[in-house]
Amino acid sequence: MKMKKTSIWIVLAVVGAALALGYVFLRRPSGEHILTEKEVGLPVYPGLRGVGGFSGGMMEIQGEEVSILPVIHGDTADPLEKVVAFYSEKFPEWNRREVDGNYFFWPGDPDEDFNPAAPEGLTRLSIHLKPSLEDPKRVGVAYFQNPR
Repeated sequence: MKMKKTSIWIVLAVVGAALALGYVFLRRPSGEHILTEKEVGLPVYPGLRGVGGFSGGMMEIQGEEVSILPVIHGDTADPLEKVVAFYSEKFPEWNRREVDGNYFFWPGDPDEDFNPAAPEGLTRLSIHLKPSLEDPKRVGVAYFQNPR
């Protein structure tokens, strides 16, 4: 069976997008350490272990070219409710939304039509809290930062 060039490029684009998205969320480099507020630029949950990151840039997600902010990933063995309470206290003026057991915090107009769980959630300053993919008892935290 012979594939046309167009089909090959579509397959490569889909595979490339899936690999890139997996890199953003699953990258686990060596040299894990405790994150600091200076490093993140936002208050950091006490004892949060840095486990990866992404420098930002353009990425195709769901057929749309999206400019993703730099992100730092961390995780903790503390319960999700405790981590949510920490950020609720630190950012009482920020919006908070729960989507399928994940929590999102971001500044801005509360009436704004913004879905932090969609690809657009990767494009602006926000904090994402979710159960770890590797260990549901751990909480994964992602800080999407404004470029410095």
